Amino acid sequence: MEEKNQIEGQFSKSQKVVVIEDLISTGNSSLMAINALRSEDLKVKGMISIFTYGFDISYENFKDKNVDFHSLSSYDYLLEQALDINYITDNEFKILKDWKKNPAQWEI
Repeated sequence: MEEKNQIEGQFSKSQKVVVIEDLISTGNSSLMAINALRSEDLKVKGMISIFTYGFDISYENFKDKNVDFHSLSSYDYLLEQALDINYITDNEFKILKDWKKNPAQWEI
């Protein structure tokens, strides 16, 4: 099996980069990309995502790997907006907030 490059395009050693992701859940796949960049001696300035679920584990993972993380939007903000425009009810809001606490073990 042919090994595929994890980094595309041209770069030089010690170049500063910012990683942009569409979605962050646990952050593990993003951290694999960051590890690949760092292994090529690129200087990762941080991570930006379009959306994050805001799971505590993702923030812990980024902190443990010394990665500055910011997101344009989040699950919590999405829920607040959905409630504000009456797209969801107060009860649905509570259920959806409860799901976020532990999605793997969540039951209705």
